[in-house]
Amino acid sequence: SFCQEVSFKGANLQGAIFHKANLENANFEGADLTGAKLTDAWLHGANFEGAIVTGAEFSDAHITKDQREVLIAGGAKGIA
Repeated sequence: SFCQEVSFKGANLQGAIFHKANLENANFEGADLTGAKLTDAWLHGANFEGAIVTGAEFSDAHITKDQREVLIAGGAKGIA
């Protein structure tokens, strides 16, 4: 699915499934992604500032080094 540059700002996305989604430049600022699955998703340029990512699964997600650090610090899972 293609959701490039979409805004999920402040959205409740608990348990959402974004497997293989193209979410480049998406805005997840302040969104609740608790337990969400963003496996094998394209996330380059996505903004996770202030997002709740506790327990969110990012296995095989395409992310940058900076995003990786933010997501790990927030408690995301599956990030190598």
